[in-house]
Amino acid sequence: MGFSKDDIKNGMRDAWRRYIRQVEFSLRQLEKEIQKAGERAGRLTEDRARQVDRISGEIYEIVFSIGEPHWANTEDTELLRNLKERVCQFDSQLQQLKLNGQ
Repeated sequence: MGFSKDDIKNGMRDAWRRYIRQVEFSLRQLEKEIQKAGERAGRLTEDRARQVDRISGEIYEIVFSIGEPHWANTEDTELLRNLKERVCQFDSQLQQLKLNGQ
């Protein structure tokens, strides 16, 4: 008894969605870090800024390397588009905090 074409397709779709949601969760954690730093007089420690910068760079690369699958529905497309916009906004906020810290 093997897997049907639909089983495989559904499994791939579900895995893609879990992956996207995990990347989104990681970005949300970084956004919280930046928000906390903003509340602390707009500063990140130099060490923490390097860590956040490295992680955000990885997330940026991940998000912009994710292709939109041919089976993606409107919700999937919006989720990926929103994630890309949030990564860009996050990077802008991080750069501003780094400038404030100098």
